[in-house]
Amino acid sequence: MARKNLKHQIIAGLSTTLLLGMLVVNPVFSREEANTSTQPTTTISQPGTVTAKAKDGVVTLKDDKVYQTANASFEETLDISQEDWSKLTWTFGNEKHGVKPIAEWKTWLQQENGGFVGEPMFEISGTNSQLKITYHSMFGEKVDKRWPVNARRTYRNYIGDYELKGTSADGKVVVKKKITIRPYESFKTHEEMLQSIEESRAKAHAGRQVTLETIGVSAHNNDMKMGIVAENQAAIDD
Repeated sequence: MARKNLKHQIIAGLSTTLLLGMLVVNPVFSREEANTSTQPTTTISQPGTVTAKAKDGVVTLKDDKVYQTANASFEETLDISQEDWSKLTWTFGNEKHGVKPIAEWKTWLQQENGGFVGEPMFEISGTNSQLKITYHSMFGEKVDKRWPVNARRTYRNYIGDYELKGTSADGKVVVKKKITIRPYESFKTHEEMLQSIEESRAKAHAGRQVTLETIGVSAHNNDMKMGIVAENQAAIDD
C-alpha cells in the first residue's frame, strides 16, 4: 500500500512539474502570463564617482542596464567641459534597429493609435563636467498589455545591447555608453531559464534522483523540458 501511495505521489508530482515546466521554460506560456502584476517603476540614480577620461578624443562611459518598465538616470563625470558636451549630437541604436537621433526614440503609449509616439526616451543635461542621462521607461510600467495596441508582441524585439553616442560636429570629440535594455529585473530569456534549471539540477541534494527530459517542442521551436525529482530510479520505474 505504501509503495502504491508513493507511486501516486510521484505521478501527481510529475503532473505538477510538467505544468510548472511549461510555465517556466516554454515561451508560449511566458513569465508575464504566469504573473501579470505591475512591475515596480523605480528610478536608478548612479552618480559618477570616476571621471571618464578621453582617449584619442573618445570618452567611453561605464556600461549600464535599464529596464523597459522602470525609469533610470545616470550621472557621469567627464574630463570635457559643458561647452563641449552640450554641442554634441546624440544618437542611440544598434545594428538591429538602426542608429537614430535620440529625439526619434519615443516611449510606448498604450492607447488607440498608440505605439512609440510618447515622450522622448532620453534626455541629456548637466552642468560643468557633470553629464546627466535620463531614461524614460520604454513601455511604462508593464509589457504584457494587448489592447488597444499590442505591447506584448513588441517588447521582446527591443531586448538587447545599444550604444548611446554623442559626437561633435568635427568628429573630434565622441562620448559613448553601452546600454543594455531588458524588460524588468527578474526577466529571464528561454536560454537563461534553461541555464537556471540546469544549475538547480547540478546542486540537487545528495540521495535524490533528479533528471531533466525533453518532452516536446514548442510552437517557437524550443525544447519543452520536464524535471523529475524522486528518491531513486526505482521509485520512478514502479
